[in-house]
Amino acid sequence: MTGPAGVVVGIDGSPRAAAALMTALEEGVRRGETVTAVFAYPAPGSWGATGNAEAGEPDRLATAVLEEAGRFVDEATMPLPATLREAPLELRVRAGSPAPVLAEAARGASRVHLTLSDDAAVDDVLERAAPGFAPGVVIVDHTTTSATGTAARAARWAERGVAFQHAPVFMGPQNALESTGIMLASGDPARFEALRPALEKMTGKLVYLGPAPEKAASFKLLGNLFLMFLTAGMAEMLNLAKALDVAPKDAAALFDAFNPGSMVPARMARMIGGDFAHPSWELSMARKDARLMIEGFLAGFVIGFLGTALPRLLNAPPLRRGERPRRLRLSQVRSRAAAAGGASAGPERR
Repeated sequence: MTGPAGVVVGIDGSPRAAAALMTALEEGVRRGETVTAVFAYPAPGSWGATGNAEAGEPDRLATAVLEEAGRFVDEATMPLPATLREAPLELRVRAGSPAPVLAEAARGASRVHLTLSDDAAVDDVLERAAPGFAPGVVIVDHTTTSATGTAARAARWAERGVAFQHAPVFMGPQNALESTGIMLASGDPARFEALRPALEKMTGKLVYLGPAPEKAASFKLLGNLFLMFLTAGMAEMLNLAKALDVAPKDAAALFDAFNPGSMVPARMARMIGGDFAHPSWELSMARKDARLMIEGFLAGFVIGFLGTALPRLLNAPPLRRGERPRRLRLSQVRSRAAAAGGASAGPERR
């Protein structure tokens, strides 16, 4: 958050907070302003106290929290360049839930950055912070949210005269610390160009996807879906490796020479092109490979993808163009997988 009081950042002791603090320090150095780090902690009354707390307890608690927050700031800034470590920094601790504490800290800010859990959290925090928004404030939301929710949110704040920029990221805490990874953005082109210099400093690659405010949200979900299946695929690969008595590290070494990621653009182009007359991997060969994988599994390891998709691939008849595949019941999958050779339908695990 940037405004009359300088740059304000919320911290909570997490790796993401360390990354946010680094970004705030960079912004503070660029603007020549002091960075204020705000740490919110539960007030004693929120613990169910009955009013008989000892005198001075709130002050002692605030002092202890300040010391802990100070240690976090020292650890988070230790690896940073000297220009950031020596930047003016003020640390504040405030009793209360994070949302209202940070909303108050954002009062008068000219730009507000959010990274929250979902649509509901974004809407809640923005409504709490709205009374303190300065004229001309710009909201930059890095949260992974729904496309419909993002479109509605952008329209709703536009009606209230507040600029809303969605900028979701493919960035973990380490990416944020190193300003690497990818940040997506979509929405009003003029607003994006005005924000571009600040956003580029936060990431390794900034990708603008056009004027539709929800497009970045859509692409973030597309990317996350691919990552989910990639993770599931690696998990199934390790399951098969275990069944074949291949050590996990040895299985992982396959990727030292074999990089399937390099094939994604070409394979996607072929799928979109719809040229089914010249397959690079025929169904008969895929079925044979599926059978070998199933045979390689020991009792109880036909699970997940290998327990459903591969037996289906092995037994399904060729589809005519436009024909929908038939859905197999789990009992059919198990019986056919067992009949294919070596894959048990039983519940045992090794």
